[in-house]
Amino acid sequence: MTKMTRAAFVLFMGLFLENKSAQYIDQPDIILDPYSGEFIIGDTVNITCMAPISYPGSTFLLHKVGNARPIQRQKAPDGYYLAVFSFVRIQHSDEGIYACQYLSEDESPFNSSLSDTVTITVKALQKPTTNLLPASGIAAPGANVSITCVDPTKRPGVQFSLYRNRNTKSIGEQATDRGRHVATFHLVNVQSDDEGNYRCRYRMEVTSGNWSESPPSDPVKVTVIERVPKPTITFDPVSGRALQGGVIIAKCNVHTDRRTNAYLFRGRNMISNVTSESTSTVFFTITNVSTKNEGTYRCVYDILQSRRIRSEHSDAIRLTVLNIKAPLITLRPSSAKVIKGGNLSMTCATATKHRCFFYMNSDEQYKHTHLAEERSNVTVAITNVGVCDEGNYTCLCLMEVDGTLVYSARSNLLQVTVIDHREAGASCSLTVTISWICAAFIILILVSAVLGVYLSKKKSATYQPSSPCLTELENAPFPQ
Repeated sequence: MTKMTRAAFVLFMGLFLENKSAQYIDQPDIILDPYSGEFIIGDTVNITCMAPISYPGSTFLLHKVGNARPIQRQKAPDGYYLAVFSFVRIQHSDEGIYACQYLSEDESPFNSSLSDTVTITVKALQKPTTNLLPASGIAAPGANVSITCVDPTKRPGVQFSLYRNRNTKSIGEQATDRGRHVATFHLVNVQSDDEGNYRCRYRMEVTSGNWSESPPSDPVKVTVIERVPKPTITFDPVSGRALQGGVIIAKCNVHTDRRTNAYLFRGRNMISNVTSESTSTVFFTITNVSTKNEGTYRCVYDILQSRRIRSEHSDAIRLTVLNIKAPLITLRPSSAKVIKGGNLSMTCATATKHRCFFYMNSDEQYKHTHLAEERSNVTVAITNVGVCDEGNYTCLCLMEVDGTLVYSARSNLLQVTVIDHREAGASCSLTVTISWICAAFIILILVSAVLGVYLSKKKSATYQPSSPCLTELENAPFPQ
């Protein structure tokens, strides 16, 4: 015990030092149990004060720095020379420095000197740990999820509460039996409303009606995800072979008619994505194929709703590029202006004897929708053309190489512009007006020429230098 500590105790224990006739004898031993001196609120702590064996039946006093009088007093039974001072469910108010002494109150009273000191430090309750089952916290609608809360200090008889997100009101409470320090909460038949971050905390009764509560645990996340079907991927043509400069189409079947965003991967790299509104098959067209496009391809898709739900990857398929140049094909005409409600004709010209396919491009993004499927060199028509038919058109054809069907190169783009009747009428009126103006201008030039010849002959017959007509004709503009 330090000099300052002893001085503090002497200062606060003057009451016991006033008896001038008292004899001072050896100091007692003091033992703190548990020995560490650091405790968590609710722990039980014992301080044992032990006198020499020659002083059985003594009275023991427990002192705390800051208190003028002893805080506890205990007489040892006859034949015993120690006393145990207990703190049951210790609180923050019990923190401090303690010492003890023993004394006799018989005919020859005496007070012992103070013992060494022991220090009690009280810490708050530790936050509980939380475990999830399944450990990922990801569950399908209708599944069950378990959340287990554990008191790390293993105190029996505590009460656990479970909270979701930032709610201060618990969604479940559970009291543990004696000997148990865990509680398991079951979320049955989970739905999207059960998603969120879950925390738990526990509390214990320190004194009658006085509860101490732990901090909340770290959050664990529960996610309810609909299991979406695994996509399937195929090539068109199904051989998975392509010509240099040709076309290959990857089809990703997403097995749903909901709005999706599909992604195409070559190896580990995502190379394209397409948003589909309501079709179960998404098309990825690779044009101007080269050996750089060789490799394995897979697709995956997201269902676009309040939250994205991603499928697993499809199985992989392989693209092989043949060392053969794809033939070019031509789409005729190269451009067209069509009156709204009229008809549009176009021809895919190639030497192949297999099928040709006509496609529409929108904003230069290839739309993977067949407009028509015909033999080569056959003209196809779109009747009753509307504004939605405006855009660029292209075609490509199948051909056979070494017994395998492959696609040719893509044709040139046919640009189609749709105009309504009023625009067409205005265009016609403007053309007629311009024609009339041109005709009138030509007639005026001819008349001027004839009149010039006539006046020139008249001038040679009669010379009148002061004639105003002659002056005007000389300054008139003649055709060059």
